[in-house]
Amino acid sequence: TWGVAALDERVHVERGDMVVLGGYPSAGKTALALQFCRHMGRDKRVGYFYLENNDKKLFDRLVASTAMVSFGRIKKHELQESDFHTIVTMREQLTTPLIEFVGASGMTVADIRSVALSRHYDIVAVDYLQKIRGDRSRRGQSDFEKVSQVSSDLQEMGQQTGITILALSQL
Repeated sequence: TWGVAALDERVHVERGDMVVLGGYPSAGKTALALQFCRHMGRDKRVGYFYLENNDKKLFDRLVASTAMVSFGRIKKHELQESDFHTIVTMREQLTTPLIEFVGASGMTVADIRSVALSRHYDIVAVDYLQKIRGDRSRRGQSDFEKVSQVSSDLQEMGQQTGITILALSQL
């Protein structure tokens, strides 16, 4: 399940499936994906492969969305006492999910696959699809061809390993 009732009723995903979460830049794809991963991480091992942000920023986003505290106040170190109280009361929800943040800069799908298998992830989130390095043996590909190949490789990875893939993509 996704943790969002409307999606839980309509979008059914099984082991090995690939789901693409697409949206315009700064539309909230990462925040939504983190919400999904937090929910799924309650009983599944989730690897969140990031290519744009860093683990500290992603954790701060996770704290902000879980505790409903301003992300801006977290980043500016302007939390109020009520914010701290809210975060502390949410600590179990923040520490219970089995989410690991993995810096994936320069990784290929084969690299992601190796890490995912070695860490026994049930779900892999990739933030985001266009930033994954293409296969070096296919030099000279257009961006469209590269992204198509990376998408195909991720889908194949899911089917062969049973790992569910959540790939974020900019439109």
